[in-house]
Amino acid sequence: MKIRTKLIIISLSLLLIPSLIIGVSSYYSAKEHLDDLGEKMLKNNVEMALQLIDSMNYAVQTGEISLEEAQEKVKQNLIGDLQSDGSRAITTNVDLGEDGYFAIYGSDGQRIAHPFSEGKNAWESVDSNGIYMIQDMIKAAEKGGDFTYYSREVPNQPDTEEDKIAYTALDPNWGWVVSASSYMKSFNHGINLIQHMIMITLGMSILIGIIIIFLFSRHLAIPVQLITESVQKIAKQDLSFNYIKVKNKDELGDLASGINRMTASLRDIIQSVSSSAEQVAATSEQLTASSEQTSTASEEITESIQQISTGQDKQLFGMQEANNSVSQISSSITEITTNIKELNDLSIETSKVSLYGNEVITQTVEQMNQINEQSMVTTEAMRLLESKSQEIGEIINVITSIAAQTNLLALNAAIEAARAGEHGKGFAVVADEVRKLAEESGNAANDIAALIGEIQINTQNTVQTVNEGKIVVETGMNYVENAGKTFEAIAADVNLINDKLSSVSAEIQEISANTEVLVNEIHKTKDVTNQSTSYTQHVVAAAEEQHASMVEMTVASRSLAEMSQQLQDLVSDFKSI
Repeated sequence: MKIRTKLIIISLSLLLIPSLIIGVSSYYSAKEHLDDLGEKMLKNNVEMALQLIDSMNYAVQTGEISLEEAQEKVKQNLIGDLQSDGSRAITTNVDLGEDGYFAIYGSDGQRIAHPFSEGKNAWESVDSNGIYMIQDMIKAAEKGGDFTYYSREVPNQPDTEEDKIAYTALDPNWGWVVSASSYMKSFNHGINLIQHMIMITLGMSILIGIIIIFLFSRHLAIPVQLITESVQKIAKQDLSFNYIKVKNKDELGDLASGINRMTASLRDIIQSVSSSAEQVAATSEQLTASSEQTSTASEEITESIQQISTGQDKQLFGMQEANNSVSQISSSITEITTNIKELNDLSIETSKVSLYGNEVITQTVEQMNQINEQSMVTTEAMRLLESKSQEIGEIINVITSIAAQTNLLALNAAIEAARAGEHGKGFAVVADEVRKLAEESGNAANDIAALIGEIQINTQNTVQTVNEGKIVVETGMNYVENAGKTFEAIAADVNLINDKLSSVSAEIQEISANTEVLVNEIHKTKDVTNQSTSYTQHVVAAAEEQHASMVEMTVASRSLAEMSQQLQDLVSDFKSI
């Protein structure tokens, strides 16, 4: 339903309802007032009739007139003269309304005076509603006078009944029940004129009100319709309509102006959003391409860093192996030092034995008897010397092997230091020094091995000589000089061995010191490698996070591109001028 129709209906309702209420209330108020006037008129006329009877009764009492004449005059004055057919023509000037009349009843219902049926008994008269109106009238009169309401046929209209009212009172002089009755419509026939005037007034008011309402509703409905059409077009994303032209200087005019401003703002916003959406779409495409490139680069960086991390793990493992090898070298050097010390002690002991043998040779003459015993001692000493020489040879072999391993480890350490780059430069220098010392130790060990070989040969010759001395004790004196020379050579060789052992001991101590430096450098390199590995792991984690962020950024930029496309689609749905 349109707002204009609603406005007309509401306005007509506001016009009709009060008008009907006023008209109906006025009608019933006037009707009630006329009914009251009619009742008062009937009552006053009955009281007038009672006064007339009282005056006639006074005339009878004074002898001016007989009772029959007095009663007849009362009947004539109240109703009219008696006709030949027993009825009375209503000729009284008393106004009881149209079709109203007086009637006089006896206490038994006998009609003493009546316009139509005088002389008849009406005690059993009843109306269509079952009301015994004559009996009720007599009862009302006996109670001091009152009204009786009932229905009777309208004269000359036997099929039509109307409400009647009668006021009855009892005459104390003659015992008559005097009644004045009339139809209710006779009292309020003026209400019809009032009703007619109310209807005319109401009709004119409604007609004028409809014209005013129509014009006023048109004044309101047209702007509302224009505003509604504009709002519906806006709801359908159509901004191509012209501005609303409303001349109203009220809220509707303000509303129309507001919608015009809103439409203009929407047009500007749509254009701005459309332009921004295009820029966002282009930017999102660039961002997507950049994100994909960055994501690919970050993925490659992550793989490279992971490879570096794997290489550092291998390098750390190699450093651990080098550390273990150097630790083994250090332990071996310590053991070599101990063995060299023991060998030095044995050499000193051998020197002492050689000196002692020389003394024996010088005292050979005096102690020839002790040659056999001394030869046995010498033989045992030579065997011990041979055993120790063999042990020294084994030690030299160990030293040679250790030197070779040290050289190999130094070479590996130099390779790992070269891989470590800047962090391995110091370690490479130490590894080179270790390699040189290993080569020198190897060369010294080879020299010692040669000397030990000579000692072993000499020892074997000495043992053989001693054994022959046992057999040829008789010729011992001839060999004493040779034995002395041999002992001198042994002493010289032992001194040479002592010198070589001292040199080897010094070199071993230097190797031990360099080994400690190498161990410290390896530890430092290991710590640097561990720290580098930790940093690399952090870098790997950061690179992975960056790669994940790039992937998310790529997804977000694609989503942004889709949203900008959707925004462009939505904006394109709006129609503008």
